[in-house]
Amino acid sequence: MKNEACTHGKDAPHEVLKNLHHSQGGRTRHKCVVCAYGMGFEAGLMERMGMASGRGSEEAESCYQGSSAPKSALEQLPGSQAGTGRHKCGICAYKRGYETALSQPHLEPKDIPPDFATRLNSFPDVDDESLSAKEGRRRWVLHLRRERNAKIVGAKKSQVLKKTGRLECEVCGFDFKERYGALGENFCEAHHKQPLSTLNEQTETKLDDLAILCSNCHRMIHRTKPILSIAAFKKLLASG
Repeated sequence: MKNEACTHGKDAPHEVLKNLHHSQGGRTRHKCVVCAYGMGFEAGLMERMGMASGRGSEEAESCYQGSSAPKSALEQLPGSQAGTGRHKCGICAYKRGYETALSQPHLEPKDIPPDFATRLNSFPDVDDESLSAKEGRRRWVLHLRRERNAKIVGAKKSQVLKKTGRLECEVCGFDFKERYGALGENFCEAHHKQPLSTLNEQTETKLDDLAILCSNCHRMIHRTKPILSIAAFKKLLASG
């Protein structure tokens, strides 16, 4: 199916844009319908990976055709009055993108937006609301900075892939590529194993300081106080 690109770097199937209802109302008035489709598609990918927590509770806006989309997403759409999506319903476009991501039985690498994996790897992964001490917050920031350093995380992934051929969670064994195919290729989260109390600005992060974890195990290990070692957390999980 032929795609149509917008000036913002997104694309959408030409036939989908062509068949959208006309609309000049609501938050999508004079906004980019191609981007609306793209945002819906990415939301569907997140839902497909089980990483769309809170979506159902978001305030939505509906159109005359009965489609709906999160208001927060619609408000982020850039303006546009060009292309096949001109004066078409952005809410319907968002819905079509969302449904397309969920309905495709198999996703190929070409189906995944180029910047989606990069943003997915920076998905918020910790709960630091319990940190109150200034020193605790400082060390926590250092910890997160190391986990989200694209260069060191990329090197860790390359090391593990070269050694094992897969990015498997070191706690539960989950493999995103095995479960999600192209959507999960090269995806995992990196966890810094050094205790928070040992971190300072001069601490150099080495590849052995990072562990490959799935999103669930990463979130759960960050809920332990103090944060458990990989071995201790694995033992805790095994004990039920």
